[in-house]
Amino acid sequence: MSGYGNQVNNNRVTPGIFSDALVNRPLASKVPRGTIFVDQTTPQIQQQILGSWQTIAIGSTPAGVILQGGNAFGVPVTIGSTDNQAFNFKTNNITRASISNAGAFNIVNDLTIGTTLTVTGNTNFNGNAIATNANRSLTVGNGNTFPAAANAFQVNIGIQNTIASNALNMSVVGVANTVSTIGSPNNGRHTIMGYNNTLTNGAIGSVLLGDESQINNTPGTNDGGTICIGRACVVSHAFSSVFGLSGSTTATNQLIFANAITGSAAAGYNEVYFSEGVRSISSSLNAVATTINATGAGNAADRNGGNLVLAAGKGTGVGTGGDLLFKTATAAAAGSTLQSLTTWLTIKYNTGAAIFGNTIQTADPGAGAGAWQLGKLVTAAVTADTTRYIQIKVDGTTYKVIIST
Repeated sequence: MSGYGNQVNNNRVTPGIFSDALVNRPLASKVPRGTIFVDQTTPQIQQQILGSWQTIAIGSTPAGVILQGGNAFGVPVTIGSTDNQAFNFKTNNITRASISNAGAFNIVNDLTIGTTLTVTGNTNFNGNAIATNANRSLTVGNGNTFPAAANAFQVNIGIQNTIASNALNMSVVGVANTVSTIGSPNNGRHTIMGYNNTLTNGAIGSVLLGDESQINNTPGTNDGGTICIGRACVVSHAFSSVFGLSGSTTATNQLIFANAITGSAAAGYNEVYFSEGVRSISSSLNAVATTINATGAGNAADRNGGNLVLAAGKGTGVGTGGDLLFKTATAAAAGSTLQSLTTWLTIKYNTGAAIFGNTIQTADPGAGAGAWQLGKLVTAAVTADTTRYIQIKVDGTTYKVIIST
């Protein structure tokens, strides 16, 4: 038998090409896969493929052989391992990607996707997901719209999020969020996160976080940074923001904290705390003072500061408006229990009457030092001679003060 650097017997043969009469062909099980036998009598060429000799027609490709440049089998091409082993892809003799025996696909280096990539299972990133398309945008999820504008710089992650093509520099994360009608110059730099939120127009740099909330205001000149955080909140005016549940703006320049539940008497943020909250975080220290300020004058000479306005709630029609109450804590027994609040001054709705719960004390305007004290109101009466007076008690003594006759 003549061959190409081989010696054949019925025990083993080194892979290669050899020729002989067909009757001298060794058993296929005794030679390695890929061995080629040239029959000198036919002539024909055979190759050991998967444990048997397969005849190769002259000028044809052996069945199942994957060729450089591609194949035309007429059926889908299947490559890989048939045992419980991984399947690796190499370049420059280095494994670049692999499919584990469990089916997990691992890419060692960067993955560049030129068209649609469909992944049935989870996708885990150890590196960055980088968008290099003309839109400079990244969309991850199902049913999201992709921007049409070049250099849109959008991030759209979630399910069925819709972003207008002219909404530039957008970040949208969640489900069924909508960004539309964003016109120049306030055409972007917005952040939307949550479920079924809607942003229409909106000052540049708006933030919308929550559930079924809306920003649909027409921005004012130099307006920016509108914030809407919560559920069912609506910001529909310039220079305004809303936090909480079901709060809605009614005019420009409003900051609203709301917790409005239909039909619930317990709704609302009924107590508001500043500084450290309800109690100091340190058990060894006294609470620090808190100052509420109106805005100071601008950085120029002889400008006025802003008023600080405290207002009770408004009624409607013949309904009663709220009173303005001022309270301080009153002393209690020793211990760590917080003290109760007592109302010391009430400014009444409609009349503006000031009702004091105790004495009024102020600096003496005449003496310039010390103090004078107006005692606690005892009675107010009209005598038989129509003299009108009030009685006050100062240092335990009651005095009658005539106010009219």
